[in-house]
Amino acid sequence: MLKRKIVDSLNRWKNDKHKKACCILGARQIGKSTSIREFGKQNYQQVIEINFIEDPKATTIFEGKLNERTLLENITAYTQKRSCDKIHY
Repeated sequence: MLKRKIVDSLNRWKNDKHKKACCILGARQIGKSTSIREFGKQNYQQVIEINFIEDPKATTIFEGKLNERTLLENITAYTQKRSCDKIHY
C-alpha cells in the first residue's frame, strides 16, 4: 500500500505542468530512497543522486545566484556527469 502511495504521488508530481521541487518525507527505513531510485530509472534517461549527509560539501552546488541553467551546470560540474542534451528550461 505504501509503495502504491509514493508511486502515485511521484507520478502526479511528474505530470504537473507547474511542478516545483519534490520533497519526500516519511519515517526511517520504509523504502523512500528505493522507491525514488526505481521511479527515476523507470521515468527518466538519467538520474543523479546527491546525499548531503554523506557528502556535506555537495551544498556548494547551491552557492551563489541560481537559476535553472546555473543549478544544472553546478550539478554537472560537481558530479562529473554530463547532463542530458534535451533539457527544457
